Amino acid sequence: MITIYTDKLIPSKFGAVSAGPITLIRIKYKNDKGLHSHEETHFAQWLALAAIGPVSAIVVYVAKIEQLQPYLLAILLVPSLFHGLLYKFVSRYRLACEVDAYNLRY
Repeated sequence: MITIYTDKLIPSKFGAVSAGPITLIRIKYKNDKGLHSHEETHFAQWLALAAIGPVSAIVVYVAKIEQLQPYLLAILLVPSLFHGLLYKFVSRYRLACEVDAYNLRY
């Protein structure tokens, strides 16, 4: 996870935002362990879906599935977008992610 401490690009009602491997945290929350734990959970949620891409691409390549070979780059990259899309457009998914992220682990 790449963490950047800034007050820019973060909506006023949030202390932090995550987009894939990048997390922006407001400077005043730099030492907030709870917020860091929350955002680390969002990173783990993204990573869980993003990992599907490389695994699938390796299977397609190693198994020599010829009809899918032209789509290796898409197979590799597209799953990393799923978490963000699901989070934005599927309210039950977003709720499940937030409940998980509020289950503080520090």
